[in-house]
Amino acid sequence: MNRSRQSREELDDSIAELNIRCRVCYKYGRLGIDDDEENICVCKRQKDEHESNKLKEIKWTMKNNTRENIQYVWDRFQSGAPYIRLALDTPCEKIEKIIFDVWKIPKPACIISILTDADYFKINDQFETTFINDIVDIIKRSDTWLLTSGYDHGFIHVVGRALNKAKSLNFDDKYVITAIGISKWGSIVDIKEVKNQKNEEREQRNTENMHTNHENISNYQWNLEINHTHYLMFDDGSVGYDDITDTRSKLVNYMARLNNEHDVF
Repeated sequence: MNRSRQSREELDDSIAELNIRCRVCYKYGRLGIDDDEENICVCKRQKDEHESNKLKEIKWTMKNNTRENIQYVWDRFQSGAPYIRLALDTPCEKIEKIIFDVWKIPKPACIISILTDADYFKINDQFETTFINDIVDIIKRSDTWLLTSGYDHGFIHVVGRALNKAKSLNFDDKYVITAIGISKWGSIVDIKEVKNQKNEEREQRNTENMHTNHENISNYQWNLEINHTHYLMFDDGSVGYDDITDTRSKLVNYMARLNNEHDVF
């Protein structure tokens, strides 16, 4: 069955109560010693975009160079899938409230975690077909969650195809499909453009980028996989390379411990 749609005002109020924050790099730290990197911070933003741009020979870290910004960002894509930007160090307890109290996602009976980093994971057609059919069968199970990086690259693209097949079979009228992308805010290609694109445009764009070198899209940034139902976008104040693997694993383990009866694969 479809989840009931909350009004924007209701969602705004629910999210505001949680005091969600993001991260902003305000203290410049030089990326490298080359001339063309002199005015680039480790966060991959320009030196003059920082409040404090005096060079200090201190290793760039989220703790030392960024600070919390209370201006949270959330919205829905045209598909209806909600997303929220939140600081990388947001407590799991607060994320739990977003998932259950704000988004009203049913508690899972089974959690499938697919967090592969394999950009060029090679699979044959038979394996891909079998995997897609298996995922569709899993979705038929009551209250199953799929947790991925949410990017449309590597093996997660195949997961997206499985989700699309389930939706094409009108499974979302019979079963609750929950696929949560756990992404890094700074690793997503042009989030404003993605938000405003129609599903067909985003699907075409993702298909085209499948045939390119993923590293060349934009300094280790990737498109979102468009068939997920929810997106948690963690922010450490930097742009580019996705380095939030530990955060994903920590969150998956936390969600699994909410109820010892849950199955996690």
